[in-house]
Amino acid sequence: MAESSYQLSYPECRDLLRRRLAEPAPGRVQVLAGPRQVGKTTLLLELAESFGAAAIYLAADGPEAALPGAWERLWTQAEDLAQTHRCVVVLLDEVQHLHDWAA
Repeated sequence: MAESSYQLSYPECRDLLRRRLAEPAPGRVQVLAGPRQVGKTTLLLELAESFGAAAIYLAADGPEAALPGAWERLWTQAEDLAQTHRCVVVLLDEVQHLHDWAA
């Protein structure tokens, strides 16, 4: 059962995620959950745009995620970006489509 204190509006959620993602390292995982069609993908794309070149967006249900080596390429790209940016944000959309994602 969800408590109303955990239900945020789109702007509140966006601002909270921006603050959390701006926190200093070490890295962390933020989970954005909600019912279908509430703007989760829109929010991730907006965050990717705001972080610019320091963000990597991957839709796990997209064709590029199904290609062999996609996961390894993602982490290699993140490591390369980390060499030139203060931080790197990896935004995974539809993560439940990745095999064994929780591990």
